[in-house]
Amino acid sequence: MRIAFKTVNGHYLTAASGGGIGGANDVPFHTDAATSGPWEQFTLVPVDPAKNQYALRTASGNYLTVVNGGGIGGPDDATCPIHADATVASNDERFYVTGPLGSQVAIRTYNGNYLTAINGGGWTEAANHHPVHTDASAIGPWETLTLVELAKDPAACAAWATSLHALEVELQQLMQNVPVPPTPSWKATVTGINARIDALRTRIELDCT
Repeated sequence: MRIAFKTVNGHYLTAASGGGIGGANDVPFHTDAATSGPWEQFTLVPVDPAKNQYALRTASGNYLTVVNGGGIGGPDDATCPIHADATVASNDERFYVTGPLGSQVAIRTYNGNYLTAINGGGWTEAANHHPVHTDASAIGPWETLTLVELAKDPAACAAWATSLHALEVELQQLMQNVPVPPTPSWKATVTGINARIDALRTRIELDCT
């Protein structure tokens, strides 16, 4: 499911550069967008839907990470509360969405804190301030987000389907020409293609069906 998060004052959560940013002296997320563009769009990836547990994937294919599972606020430094550079969804990338999808929700980290849009949103990358904290222990207005379900992107879905078909054809050709014995480079190529096929199938399933 492709979604956007709107803050209580009407701004959107933005993954700067579409994701891929993490570490000290970077602000991976801000909350000053007035409309929802590619950087404001996320894929809600089910982890345990029965428990409302999900991961949030950015437009770049990275995941939103709550550092140390939450509990961090304050300046933009080495204690940066959230990153956008994870390539897999481990514990720090898993969240509980409190409230029914398609309505007002809060995002709870696995250690029980909540994501906070400081001042209810509207903050950009000001020095020594971080627009999103993870140290709230209760839900207030700044922790309340409207989950907006977005329409599917037919052009992107078609491009992913084309890429998937090309990889499947390439894999089939490799399997028809297996060296005897299979070489390490052949094995590595097959493993890499299978990983890309799995990633594309997951993206198509989540964003296009």
